[in-house]
Amino acid sequence: MPKTVKKPCLSQIKFAFMLTGFLMLSACATAASILYPVSDNAAKAKAGAYEVDTSHASVLFAVKHFGFSVFRGRFDTINGALNLDTKSPENSSVTIDISVNSLHTGVAALDPQLLDKDMFDASAHEIATFTSTAVHQTRDNTAVIEGVLTIKEISHPITLAATFIGSGTNPLTGKRTAGFSATSTILRSDFNLTEWLPFVADEVSLTIDVEFVEK
Repeated sequence: MPKTVKKPCLSQIKFAFMLTGFLMLSACATAASILYPVSDNAAKAKAGAYEVDTSHASVLFAVKHFGFSVFRGRFDTINGALNLDTKSPENSSVTIDISVNSLHTGVAALDPQLLDKDMFDASAHEIATFTSTAVHQTRDNTAVIEGVLTIKEISHPITLAATFIGSGTNPLTGKRTAGFSATSTILRSDFNLTEWLPFVADEVSLTIDVEFVEK
């Protein structure tokens, strides 16, 4: 009698397609890593003038709310420039311009209150800025950046703890790119942002995540 050929079931066919797709994606990722390698070694980043990639930059803030929780928000529109000196990092400099009106917290009723004259007064003071005054390399991929933060035309010195993330050529844009993350803590009362004190804490944690592209 002739042998009966067992047809593959639907689940086997789906698995075969999934496996093929996974292998293709893996091959593409491997090829991309070869053609567009990214280095996490700060010393290998290309020195020179960079500007903020506005599509991949944000400033996040966190503040304790009534002592119950940590409330978070962010600014989405960031501009600025980086002068990167990899041989002498202390000669590097950075400026960050933050559009105050790009603030959002996820609470629709809160955002207008934060932008109103009793807080950021965004209609009169549209931009907050950070300008570095000194850079001190602390480890291979980290540095302390001293600078001045200005909000509502009020300026105070702050210190950023910066970490180099990676650099290389962006495969989508073909542009040389370098990424950094930095953190700091400020007192909002220093900038006359005093609404809801002391129920909402004075101390605010900042995180700045930025990709810079070569000019």
